[in-house]
Amino acid sequence: MKIAFISLTGCEGCFYNVVNEQLFKLLEKYGAELVDWRLLGIRKGDEYDIAVVEGSVVSDDDYKKLRFARERSKILIAMGTCALHGGVQAGLHDENEKQRSKPLTYYIKVDYYIRGCPARIEEFLSLLEDILKGEKPSRYERRFDLVDRPVVKISDNEEFLILDSSKCIVCGRCVEVCKIMQANVLNYVNRGISTLISTPYQEQFSNIDCHYCGLCVAYCPVGAITYKLEPEKLISSNTTEIYIEPEALASLAEAEKMDPSQILSALRVLGYSKITIYSNDTQAHPGRVYAKSPVEYRYLKKNYPDLNVELLVPRIPSNAIYITQCVAWRKTLRNALTSRELQILLKNTPRDSLTAESTERLAINIDPNVKYVNALHEIESLMNKEVDHAVIYTMCPGGCLMGGGQPLSRDNLWRVIYEERKKILYKITRGI
Repeated sequence: MKIAFISLTGCEGCFYNVVNEQLFKLLEKYGAELVDWRLLGIRKGDEYDIAVVEGSVVSDDDYKKLRFARERSKILIAMGTCALHGGVQAGLHDENEKQRSKPLTYYIKVDYYIRGCPARIEEFLSLLEDILKGEKPSRYERRFDLVDRPVVKISDNEEFLILDSSKCIVCGRCVEVCKIMQANVLNYVNRGISTLISTPYQEQFSNIDCHYCGLCVAYCPVGAITYKLEPEKLISSNTTEIYIEPEALASLAEAEKMDPSQILSALRVLGYSKITIYSNDTQAHPGRVYAKSPVEYRYLKKNYPDLNVELLVPRIPSNAIYITQCVAWRKTLRNALTSRELQILLKNTPRDSLTAESTERLAINIDPNVKYVNALHEIESLMNKEVDHAVIYTMCPGGCLMGGGQPLSRDNLWRVIYEERKKILYKITRGI
């Protein structure tokens, strides 16, 4: 049998590994002949029985070579990750933002696949020997022809929040958390291989009842939903004054495995000489009902118009930077940034330059008469009633510690992350 090794765009690492004594002994054993292999400088003709193809199609020349190989061969083997999935070059896009590199099955019928980067040589040699013996291999992977899923990008007028279906794995986390937040703006559309996550009729987020809580971003495992990150504002700002929520400080300390005072030290390294740990809860007065953020305020005003509710707007200087766990405040306030944006800069700050100072200076007074409510039935019970304490309504599961703008944690379990952040917050608010 005649065999051709065809290289498309790729590193040729799979073929480099194949060139060994085992291959040539196998070819000699069954009287097989190499008729085309660029790596070895072999070019004996265009007729062959088996084509082994490595790499992916990213050019017209690649496409022509692949079609030619398919037409000339009885059996075609796709070898390696580039041939199976498109490889790292799958990140390349053309001027129309279309992915250029695709699996070989997008263009032709493939008979057998060998996975890996590089592919496992033992697996390839075993497959090749079965074919050379005249046996039909039954234990090697076969696939359906590639079916392209539609690509949808949904944003808003400012392109603040963006959903890119090309990155989505349709895990449904965003759909579930959107239901928990009583927004219901994300859901499944289409069927089968064409199933996508979308807004109703693919409307922009600004045209539907999106709360901009950001939890869809926080819980998306692949970054298919994102909000505009601008960490550079922290280093290009003309101010030296910064306000940071205690929840944001606790979350950053947990996520980066740092002492809270080291976070403050990092802020000084970034050029902020006046640092205030600030909670808008301190503005709450007894006998009133408050919404913690625009998320809660928007929901309560829509669903309970008769409830006398106020929004706890952060009272900070207009020229100061405000670090928050809340994406809604990030979108609403001109000078607000999330703790995730600060985290990006923290990762580039040398840890040996940060000092763990006494945490006594971290203490912040939280009024013990404030009652936090996150259950709707408790809100409904307050209708037309007087209360003797301040009531603050929060919607995010886990409260602000687990808000939509939270930093990425090194831990994976939600409950573990939450409990650790809660311990750190307790120390911050009590100066322990």
